[in-house]
Amino acid sequence: MTKEYYLTPKSPKTRRGNETRQKIIDSAIQLFAQKGYSQVRIVDLLNSAGVSPGAFYNYFSNKEELFLEIVKLGGKALIDYFRENVLPETEEKNVDKAFSSLEQGIDYFLDFVEKNRQIFKILFQEMIYRNPRIKETIEQIINDFVKIFRQQIDKGIKKGVINITDSE
Repeated sequence: MTKEYYLTPKSPKTRRGNETRQKIIDSAIQLFAQKGYSQVRIVDLLNSAGVSPGAFYNYFSNKEELFLEIVKLGGKALIDYFRENVLPETEEKNVDKAFSSLEQGIDYFLDFVEKNRQIFKILFQEMIYRNPRIKETIEQIINDFVKIFRQQIDKGIKKGVINITDSE
């Protein structure tokens, strides 16, 4: 059975703290998807999550920090999935198994994007038009993902599993 990867935060010190933080993140994902990043106000986040301003500011200094946390968690979920489920299979000399694993990884990625379509739309809008910190964070996640993928392709080339000369 494949492990599921979710947008989950680092654990605060208490279970209740973790639940509160996760409630804020879950509410923010829904609101950002419904309204767009720029249209969501802190008061909207507080009302949707059912938390006080103190609870919100205990975990996030502002809306941008919360949004960046969501972006980072999504990127980490994708990279962790590939590291644990796709990359080990590409280590083997079995070409069919390696390509099957890569195919499953691509399917997982496309499914992840489909399930989070609105968030991806907002990410790209923010990246292109508005926010340099969001753009920088997204570019770093993309670069990390491409680096991992390229390393695996290079390993496949060296082992003779992939019949190309350059991973670029």
